[in-house]
Amino acid sequence: MAKRLSLYVEDALIEAIDSLVKDGRFNSRNEAIEAALKGFVRNELADRVKRLFDEAIEYIASSRHL
Repeated sequence: MAKRLSLYVEDALIEAIDSLVKDGRFNSRNEAIEAALKGFVRNELADRVKRLFDEAIEYIASSRHL
């Protein structure tokens, strides 16, 4: 299920999105913004997993010296 989201965006960003739509990269502003949000969330989740992995490796490495 999709929900409506309203937001204010700087003109330059709207122009860039419109350019991507005009070039055929996306079918609409909505599609372009949704792709950007999905990429942002994916990157944030990947960063979170990497931090947890790094912490686990550090913990394992430090506990071997106990």
